[in-house]
Amino acid sequence: MYSTNVFASGGKTKFTKRQIAGIVVVCVILIGFMIGKIFFRPSPAEVQEQTAEVIKQGDIAKCDSFDGKIIEGVDYGTVCRNNVSINLATQNLDPSYCDKLDETMMNINDCKRTVIQKKVQETKDVATCDLWSDQSERSACINFYWRSKAVQSDNTTFCDNATDNDAKTLCIDDVFVERLISKSDSVQCTSFPTTLRNDCVAYKEAQTKQTKTVSQQCAYTHPLLVSRFCSFAF
Repeated sequence: MYSTNVFASGGKTKFTKRQIAGIVVVCVILIGFMIGKIFFRPSPAEVQEQTAEVIKQGDIAKCDSFDGKIIEGVDYGTVCRNNVSINLATQNLDPSYCDKLDETMMNINDCKRTVIQKKVQETKDVATCDLWSDQSERSACINFYWRSKAVQSDNTTFCDNATDNDAKTLCIDDVFVERLISKSDSVQCTSFPTTLRNDCVAYKEAQTKQTKTVSQQCAYTHPLLVSRFCSFAF
């Protein structure tokens, strides 16, 4: 039988053969684990593929398995959580998922802005803007709602619901610009607000003459004209 005494005379530790064997087994396991960590570490491409699969599944809890897996200075646990959160926010039109973003790679308010605007468009209800706790963002959302409604209905009276004069002016301008783009042949530039008349004339001349130079085709100051016409002119 093996001795069960672990202390020999004189106070020195004396291990039994069974204990020594156990220690050896533990050491072998630890060494094997370390070798596995070193030589069987997934490649960056494999980590990216695995992360993409979890993002596709939408299970944010599984993202924890990528924590500490760094590729080009980026932790793929964070990449995974950010993408899953963005997807869930947009799929469910629920801005609360945006709060799970890390705020470094992806901005929380940008996410909420996109989701809430999309929800406003789908619900067609200005009360959706109350999802914002930030007052300035809530005001911007309300102005977006009434501006969209005014443009879609070609009716500037909806602009009276804007939260301030600047927002009201922008709303009215957008209605006239949309009218110019969709009804270019019939609109009269003299009916436009004075700040837009030069843009109106330049736009109509560019369409009539089919001019080719940037200065002639894009001689506008209104951002909607630039985005709707100049961006696709060349």
